Amino acid sequence: MHKKGDLLIEKQLIFAFYLILAVVVYFMIGSIASERSYFEDYFVRDLGLTIDMLHNSPGKVSIEYHGLSNFNLVTKENFVEVRSSKNIPKIYAFTRDKNYVQLDYNFNFLNDTLKIKKDKAIYLEMVKK
Repeated sequence: MHKKGDLLIEKQLIFAFYLILAVVVYFMIGSIASERSYFEDYFVRDLGLTIDMLHNSPGKVSIEYHGLSNFNLVTKENFVEVRSSKNIPKIYAFTRDKNYVQLDYNFNFLNDTLKIKKDKAIYLEMVKK
């Protein structure tokens, strides 16, 4: 036999589950729609591919990224990580060889410029405006 109390508890649990699901979906859609999140994902992939290209390029190269603001850039061993205060960190792993120079940088950008240079080795530097 079903009692009225059992049905009420089931309805409350289902309502709580729907509420939690709605909150999760709301924040997921907000994160996906965020323009900043898209830029960080694009930037970390572009930077990782650029570092790959620089390791294999025979000549001198100089690349600049302008208008970078409000995020932290970390390069260690074979990955590049871009982390902002609001979003999940974006990570890109570039290929690594024993002959590559290990990059170990940590920059915090506040409306700055990133310069990447290669003469004999790869150098990353942050330029303040």
